[in-house]
Order: sequence, then C-alpha cells, then structure tokens
Amino acid sequence: MVNQFEGGGVALLKSFQEKNRLIWGQTLIEHGRYGKAYSVLSGIQKESPFYVDALFGMAWAQFKGNHHLKAILLFEDLVAFNPEHPYALEALTAIGHAYHRLRADQTALDRYSAALHVYAEAETTLRSFQDLVRDSNQLRILMELFPSGNETLLARFLEEDDAVRYWVSQYEELSHLRAFLERKISDMEVFQVMVDHRDTVFRAFVPDIDRSLEDDRITAFKQKNAQLKARIQRAVHQEDLAVLETPEESQLRSELSQARARSRALKLQLASSAGRVGNEALQNTWRETDRWLEILEGEWIWKMSTELPGRADDREEALRRADDDLSQMEMDYARLVLSVPAVEREISGFRDRIAAARTTLMAQHEKTVALQEAVLPAIGMKLMKVSARRLNRLRQWASIAELAQIHILALKSEAPAP
Repeated sequence: MVNQFEGGGVALLKSFQEKNRLIWGQTLIEHGRYGKAYSVLSGIQKESPFYVDALFGMAWAQFKGNHHLKAILLFEDLVAFNPEHPYALEALTAIGHAYHRLRADQTALDRYSAALHVYAEAETTLRSFQDLVRDSNQLRILMELFPSGNETLLARFLEEDDAVRYWVSQYEELSHLRAFLERKISDMEVFQVMVDHRDTVFRAFVPDIDRSLEDDRITAFKQKNAQLKARIQRAVHQEDLAVLETPEESQLRSELSQARARSRALKLQLASSAGRVGNEALQNTWRETDRWLEILEGEWIWKMSTELPGRADDREEALRRADDDLSQMEMDYARLVLSVPAVEREISGFRDRIAAARTTLMAQHEKTVALQEAVLPAIGMKLMKVSARRLNRLRQWASIAELAQIHILALKSEAPAP
C-alpha cells in the first residue's frame, strides 16, 4: 500500500512539474525569449500528457525566432503525432505561413490548399456529429456504445473539455449502476425459479405425507411391541419360558416328551409280561434307554433354565430399543407433520422477499434510467457547445488560410515580370 501511494505521488509530482514547465515556456514565448522557451519546453517528454502543447509551443518559438525550417519540422511532427488535435489543425496553416516566410510561395499555396481541404473534411465531420447529437436517440446509442464505439470526436472532446468529461462520466456511472441493477433483477428471476421448483417438489411430496398420516403405522408398531413385551413379562413371571424357545428347540422338546411317553408305555408292557423268556434282557435294554433319556431331559432342563432367562432379558432389551426407536420415529413423524405448514410458510416468505426485493430493484432501475435520460440533454448541450467552438476555430483557420492565399497571389500579380 505504501509503495502504491509513493508511486502515485511521484507520478502526480512529475505531472505538476511538467505543467509548470509548460506554463513557464509559454510565458517565455509571450516575452519574446524564444530560445529559452524552446529549451524549457523541450524538457517535456513524449509520454507526458502535455507533450502536444509543448511541441506546439516549441514550433511557435522557432517560428517567432525566425527559424522557419525548424518550425516546419516541429509542426510536421505535431501533425504526425496527433492529427486530430486542434493544435495539429492550426499547425497546418502555420506550416503555410512558414513556407511563405521562406519565400517558397508555391509550396505555401499548396500547404494552404491542403489545410483548407482538411478543414472542409473536419467541418463536414463536425456537422454530422452535431446532427447526431441533436437526435436524442442517436445520442443515447452513442453513449451506450462509448468507449467501445468508433467515435473519435467524442474521445477528443473528452480530452479537451472538463464539462463534457464530467457529464459523460456521470452517464457512465449511471450505466454501470443500471447494469448492476439489471443483473440483480435477473438474479431475482433465478431465485424465483428456484423457489417455484422447491414448491413443486414439496407439493409432489405432500400426498405421501397425507397417506402416511392416514396409515399411522407407528401406532400399530407400538401396539405390537407392547404386546410382545407383555407376553415376555408374563412368561418370566409365570415361569413359562417355552414362549421364548426357538422353533428347533420347541421341536426337540416335543420329541423328548414323545420319547418319555413311549418309555412309560414300554415300561407298562414289560411289567405285564414279567416271567416270560427274554423279558429280563428287554428290561435291561429299557433301563439303559431310560437312563439316557433322563440324561437328555436333564440337559434340556439345565439348558432351558440357564439360557431362557437371559434370552428373556435380551428380548426385553431388544423390545426396549425398538420402543425407543418407535418413540424417536414418532417424534420425527410429529416434526414432519408440523413441517408441512412451516415449509409452506417458508416458501411463501421467500416469495414475499423476492417480490419485495424485485420491486425495490425495479424502482431503483427506473430511477437510474430516468437520471440517465436527464443527463443526456446536458451531454448534448455540452457537446454542441464544444463542437460549435471547434467549428468556429476551423472557420477562423480556413479564413486565415484563404486570406494568406489571396495575399500571396496578390503579391505574385504585383511582382514585375522577369
């Protein structure tokens, strides 16, 4: 930041010094100190905004110091450097004067004729420009295209006249503001489309919410969960843990019960056939089988007495978690139900804010356009004034060139024949 400030300060100081040098050189010319004036003005560099003024002053310093050939060269440099500048147009006539002072009258006449041709073309261009400025629609188009357009006269007048520069800058600032507001209005249109899309998606989702409200599946799930929980609690309290058996365990318990029933029936048959041959061997086999059956029943009872209570606790814990999940679902469901009007209010609020912002932006845009339209007449008036001033100067230079031509021709006619 400091370096930027210092750089800007140096440039400003240099510009100030060059302007002072220009004023000093012009003052020296007014006092007849042409050599010193030339020396002072030659110190202004070609990159300076005052270079054209300095070059013009140097040429006149040489002209008034009777260094006409050097003056011609400097005037020619000026015309080549910036042919549209007023000093360059004036230099065209000054070149004719210099040649006349050098007694090159024919060349002087030719240069005056060339100057008059340039002045005539410049006058035609100026009058066309004035016609354009008088038409408010054409002037508006000119301002909208500038500076990307190809209107060199407007650019020239901006350099020459502070009032034109001020009013054109005001119009440009309003143009930038108008473009900014138009972008914001376009953004509001995009926001409106986004809100409309959100509203469409929400409206498509509402029927699903309504159907979900009608089904009320959460209540049914909670009822089923309560029934399962009560069933497990009854089984624990009544020591009827069979309800907690798996299908495989239930089948195995049934098979053990059937085996026990067949064992009892076989015992009765063996008792009724006591004393028969081979009965003792059958009883031994039965006792062995019955002993294994008791072992299986004991293992079954031990398994059920140790596993099922824990299984009951697991089932109760699972049901508790399910109940918590259902409660959370019920809360989410309630929030979903409440969110329907909330989303509707939110969408409506978005629409209201977009509409309010768009109304404000449109009002500001209309005001900006109105201000631009109000500035246009001031620009037109200033451009007409500065173009009329340029036109008068062209006429003056043309008159001077014509009078100079008449003077040379008169001198030629009065000169004795060789």
